[in-house]
Amino acid sequence: MKAWTSLDGSCDQNGSDEAIAGAGVWFNHWDERNVSIRVPMEFAQTNQTGELFAIYMASTTTDPDLTLKIETDSKYVINTLTRNVQQNEDNGYIEVHNAELIRKLISELRRRETKTLLKWVKGHDGHEGNEMADELAKAGLLENPITLNDLRTEPTPD
Repeated sequence: MKAWTSLDGSCDQNGSDEAIAGAGVWFNHWDERNVSIRVPMEFAQTNQTGELFAIYMASTTTDPDLTLKIETDSKYVINTLTRNVQQNEDNGYIEVHNAELIRKLISELRRRETKTLLKWVKGHDGHEGNEMADELAKAGLLENPITLNDLRTEPTPD
């Protein structure tokens, strides 16, 4: 079985010291796993961080026995979690933006018992899941931020 989700990140005042980022995860209408969340302040407050954080939230709220299929409009996220993983790990994540969040996210994805599939979709092009995730990410900007300590990181099984 598969769990299908769309996700997005949002950032108000991206690139400035006053920036705040949100993340949105959308599974389906009225699904209790749909979430709007403010990105913890310990992480860079950027749109890309919001996208990564949305995947973290999707992976932690989906049954680890289900294949997780994620649709995102972020090629950055897809590349970070696919073609760049080995190089970043080999280099110890030196000079990698969002390194701590990426490490937590990869740990969480590896903990899952099934595959996680990533699919790129064109953003803001009428794709229902992407549009709904975008709305949730924007709503996340208004949420109270959680802290880094609220995130779960479990060791990767040997």
